[in-house]
Amino acid sequence: MDLIPQNIDGTIVLDVGNVCTSHETDCRNCSDIGGCVHNWLMVTDLRYVIIDFQDEKEICHTFITELLQLRKRLAIPFLFTGVTARPKEILYSYGIGPESNVIFELAEEAIKFLVRDYPTAISHDFSQVKFNEAITSLRSRQLQRTFEPEEITEDDI
Repeated sequence: MDLIPQNIDGTIVLDVGNVCTSHETDCRNCSDIGGCVHNWLMVTDLRYVIIDFQDEKEICHTFITELLQLRKRLAIPFLFTGVTARPKEILYSYGIGPESNVIFELAEEAIKFLVRDYPTAISHDFSQVKFNEAITSLRSRQLQRTFEPEEITEDDI
């Protein structure tokens, strides 16, 4: 899974890319997403999170669970957009329902909510954010898991 920062109306929205559709409750590829997002938030000093699932029908259960665990630990608004039926079921199973005001159809709706209810959270310096590029710590950890060193031969020396 990739989370790709986008600048929408002067806010940062994390688009989901390279979607993992695992139904396992402990997907290895997505199990450290919370730590990666946490580290990225510390580097960027972002005081809110908007994740756009982009109407993907299947999203890895572990990915959503890890994000919800991070949401519990952080005292910042955590909003979800483009959530289809299956991911909504997972969110609802964790007590994130329609009355919670964290699920929106469109990113623009989430941004309006953020501006109205958390105006101080949106003032942000974007200098530490690389837009349109997957959050690198996510990708590097996934590559470390799948990297197999090449065998060195005498010709290489």
